[in-house]
Amino acid sequence: MNDFKNLKKLFCSEIDEVQVLCANFLIKHNYKVKHTIDYIYAEGNIPLMLVAHMDTVLPSPPSPSSIFYDQVKQVVWSPFGLGADDRAGIYAIMKLVDWCPENLRPHVLFTTGEETGGIGAEFFALEDPLDLKYIIELDRSGVDDCVFYSCDNPEFTDYVSSFGFAEDWGIFSDISVICPSWGIAGVNLSIGYDFEHSTREMLCIDAMNETINKVKRMIQDINNTQYFIYILGKFDPDWEICDTCKSLRSTNEMTIIQTGKNGNIGSYVYMCPECVAKYAKWCTCCGTGYIDSSNNSRCFLCR
Repeated sequence: MNDFKNLKKLFCSEIDEVQVLCANFLIKHNYKVKHTIDYIYAEGNIPLMLVAHMDTVLPSPPSPSSIFYDQVKQVVWSPFGLGADDRAGIYAIMKLVDWCPENLRPHVLFTTGEETGGIGAEFFALEDPLDLKYIIELDRSGVDDCVFYSCDNPEFTDYVSSFGFAEDWGIFSDISVICPSWGIAGVNLSIGYDFEHSTREMLCIDAMNETINKVKRMIQDINNTQYFIYILGKFDPDWEICDTCKSLRSTNEMTIIQTGKNGNIGSYVYMCPECVAKYAKWCTCCGTGYIDSSNNSRCFLCR
């Protein structure tokens, strides 16, 4: 991987450093850029927008010396957490912008606050809707997933699947906010990371590059396809109350977090994504989430 150095720089940068890096990159590629504290938007010339988020769940980024790259297995990881969710998505969009011909420049959106409820996406969704055929987010784990959340447009699902993706189910990402607000269909595509939100997170370079190549073909086909509207799907999820903030959320959104309450190492709570990002730690041994006021880096079961 010739540009592993650039990928590592994204992993090792604080959020404010990533914002500057992303804005300068887009300006260098002659994009007209709007840079706010909530998002960075670059105006393209085709009816397609690429989206990724700049924040991660890590309290601080890994150091360069703690990131490892297995050139045989084509896997990158760090024992302190990687942040590939979603720095891998940012990197992929940069690679796509580098590749795009002048007449095929997608709109680009980099957000903040995705891990805490899509704050950046909420502010961007207040803007006037763009003239887009659809939106692609690069913020999904795995190899070839395509996730549409509550958008149920069968024609759009078939179209995205025709590029080699398989429909799967997901909880939330920026397009969960933007697409219903604007009435435009969107999809979140696998970008190669796995075990996200834990110290076990890793990035498969081959899977990331496979998605990049598929998106290249989607960009090349943009003038041959239709506009896809957002169609709200019918769903009836089970609901749970977050044990921390007491908000009502879908059961599938909740994460089980160890508490060790009253000395019971088997005690757990249900937490929503926002509370997980705010209060949980991640065991350096097994990657399990836990809540503990001490400086212990292992969960209650691994101590």
